[in-house]
Amino acid sequence: MRKQSLLKNPFQKSLTGGMVASLSMAALLGFSTSVSAGGPNEDCPAGTQLLAKFEWTSGGYDFEKPAGNGELVKITGDAESGSWTSNAAISDVILKGGTDTHTYSINGSSGDFSKEVLEPKKAGKASPDISNIQFCGSETDNADAAASDAGASDTSNSVPDDSDTGGSDTSASDTGSSDTGGSDTDNSDDTASGVNTAGGSPANENCEVIYGVHDQGLNDSQLVTLSAPDYGVNELGTDGSGFHLDFDLEGLDMNASNDLYATSGDDVPDPLNNAGVLFKININTGAIEERLGQICFPVQDTQICGTEISAISFRPSDGSLWAWSEECGLIEVNMDSIANSTLFLPNEDLRACLSKNPASWRHYTSYIEDMTWDNAGKIIYYGLQGQVLSYNPDTGENIPVSTIGGNIETVEMFPVGNEVLIVVVDGSQHVKAVHLPTGNVISAKASVGYFNDIEGVAACIPSPTTPNDTPQEASSESVQITLEDDRGSTYEITLLSHDAVTKTWTYRVEKLDAPEGQKDYKDLSHFVLGIGRACRVDDSTSGSSFGKDGSSNDFWGIKWNVEGGTFSFTLDSDYEVDTIPVLAKSNTNYNTENIKGPVCPGEAGGFPD
Repeated sequence: MRKQSLLKNPFQKSLTGGMVASLSMAALLGFSTSVSAGGPNEDCPAGTQLLAKFEWTSGGYDFEKPAGNGELVKITGDAESGSWTSNAAISDVILKGGTDTHTYSINGSSGDFSKEVLEPKKAGKASPDISNIQFCGSETDNADAAASDAGASDTSNSVPDDSDTGGSDTSASDTGSSDTGGSDTDNSDDTASGVNTAGGSPANENCEVIYGVHDQGLNDSQLVTLSAPDYGVNELGTDGSGFHLDFDLEGLDMNASNDLYATSGDDVPDPLNNAGVLFKININTGAIEERLGQICFPVQDTQICGTEISAISFRPSDGSLWAWSEECGLIEVNMDSIANSTLFLPNEDLRACLSKNPASWRHYTSYIEDMTWDNAGKIIYYGLQGQVLSYNPDTGENIPVSTIGGNIETVEMFPVGNEVLIVVVDGSQHVKAVHLPTGNVISAKASVGYFNDIEGVAACIPSPTTPNDTPQEASSESVQITLEDDRGSTYEITLLSHDAVTKTWTYRVEKLDAPEGQKDYKDLSHFVLGIGRACRVDDSTSGSSFGKDGSSNDFWGIKWNVEGGTFSFTLDSDYEVDTIPVLAKSNTNYNTENIKGPVCPGEAGGFPD
């Protein structure tokens, strides 16, 4: 494995600079978004009405208008960031600070906000504090919203469907009837909503409970559970069995045998002996079953014990346990002899690691507070301040995945498939999910309430002995399609993943290289995956359409007008997996092959009978 310091991140400069400020709040939440900058008195967009306006004061967000809607929207936070929930569907949020105003299309009932999306008054200066927030909604859909019972419980699914997210219904549309030949040009309406549905995915039937540890005060710890599909949080155990005074539990993870483990930080009494301890936790009561010992390892011929172990993660491919020491770096834990573990990837600056001085440890922070292996055991995902990144131990490569903002304290791979991360931001009222193929983020519907400082989350992982049992690993396939043109142009289409929980399919399309001495293969005009018309496409990569391709003898399916790339779509159900037709076209030439995909009931996709 090639080692490269996670702290000396090659992307650090770009991640902490203009990229964060340029992202809109709606984009961070994964919703289809339009963003506009305006003056200080920007009104709700045409066709919507003001549902609630709040002004920031030193005491919090004070409701201003309209009269009678004071209980419609709830806000928690400060002048820099916060969260909101609403009893009515919100179409747009207008955020104002300084001289800048931004309007975001949200189409949801909850979300987060941050001043970082506002432009500073002068280049190089910090973004202005938020002065007021306006919430807008449809004039028809929300006419009776203020009269509803503000305290009524909402039992709907945690993630909106097409009807309340603004996602367009792309089913049964004729997308190609006007295309009579040559390259495909019918692009005008081939767009998709871009709404990510990952946040509402239910847990694996073998992992009905997802565990967490909440930091109460400086160093008291409460074990909790997160329940799908809305990801509300509840205490684990009864009569205080899951509460641990002065233990400062930071890392949490579960192995393939459903054994739950936690590690301590350095805000504990006598940190030289009590920091960096590995504990086994009772999954029914939250009680500590066993203190397994401090995680120790040699650094430059010095045995180091008692550092803050802020994160642990079991590697699904072999069952090994890995940990992050804030002072020292990435550790492979020796479960047979915990005191003789290995520092796999040291921090670039090891002065705090070698000092054996708790005051020095507390002064130093690596900003990495949690990490998780993917379900294949190949990639580590981790949170660095407000970013989610991936680290490949084999190549040493760090890649930014998603910008969320705030301080990410929890990153955990969802136990089914290999496409969704569970993420918790310090102080946020909502658990989040990151859809890895797109980087989109969405907030769960339920509020975490009091438990807004969750340090770690643990979900069950695939067994090391059966890595191919996950839906994604069981369904990868490639086919090549060659056209009968003057060059024999050839393209490869690969099924990258199928997540049975999120009902999402991801394919890659690329033009192959022509043999040496031959003209390059012609660029692809478009390709069509032969999905039957009984399926409903709830979400897809931009540039797609669903219907018949008039330029290719009415071949029916989901089409992308592209030369190549990676494309995802989400269906209304997880259909049977079998071979389906796929078509590739360049200019007036096209050909088909068969590839694994979703088989819809009724009339099949592809060419008409």
